[in-house]
Amino acid sequence: MADALAIMHWHTRIDAMDIEFVLGSTPFDHNSVRRPPPLQDIVRLTPGTSTFERTTNTVPNFKKRIVSLWMLDFDACGPITMNTAGVNQAIKAFIENDPYCPRPHMEDAYSEQLWCFFSRRYLETGRKITAGSPSQSLPQQFIQGVIAKLSPPDQTGTSSGSRGPAPPQRAQSSRTPPRHVQGGQMGGRGSTSGSPKKAPSNRGRGRGQGRGYR
Repeated sequence: MADALAIMHWHTRIDAMDIEFVLGSTPFDHNSVRRPPPLQDIVRLTPGTSTFERTTNTVPNFKKRIVSLWMLDFDACGPITMNTAGVNQAIKAFIENDPYCPRPHMEDAYSEQLWCFFSRRYLETGRKITAGSPSQSLPQQFIQGVIAKLSPPDQTGTSSGSRGPAPPQRAQSSRTPPRHVQGGQMGGRGSTSGSPKKAPSNRGRGRGQGRGYR
């Protein structure tokens, strides 16, 4: 999978958007060469004639199968440039794709080990493809970009989506006593559930005097 992704990025130069890796099985002897046709027979064939049926096993044994890894769905792939913009496009496609490939920061040892193997092999293949070219640093940029994009938010409360620090709540509680005082002066108007216990007696006196109520 790492080899396939590196080849698509740096040899075929596409972003691999929406590609899929699937497992499929075929009969073990389905594609085996049963008997090679003689050269003179091939020469006599009409151009475009298939020799598959003549050379392979046309009645395969489906009880003996081999499992292969297939890569599908290239219709959404787009070309990439061999620069930072192309790297960013490839990173975006990798993150938005379904997670067929291993990913970093999965918070368990097995997944992290898979990512280490995957990224190491991707870099090896990518460097072989881009060796001696101006784009030889791009595979490393891709791996670093994926790690950065998928890194968890920091714990300081400054990242996007954080609920923010608590000081505003403390400021709110510090303003509560003045509202209670004002409620007592106005005959209990505006008092809250956090008012002192003596507040009901104050409201009773205010109600008897007829002040502060409509």
